[in-house]
Amino acid sequence: MNKLSSGSIIARKISRLNCYKIDMNEKTRLLQDC
Repeated sequence: MNKLSSGSIIARKISRLNCYKIDMNEKTRLLQDC
């Protein structure tokens, strides 16, 4: 259970980082993808 919860949190952080990078490259696309 702990590994699953921590993994999902890490996945969310990674997805947010990816969205942030996309935002810097394509601001309009980030709003729709995220």
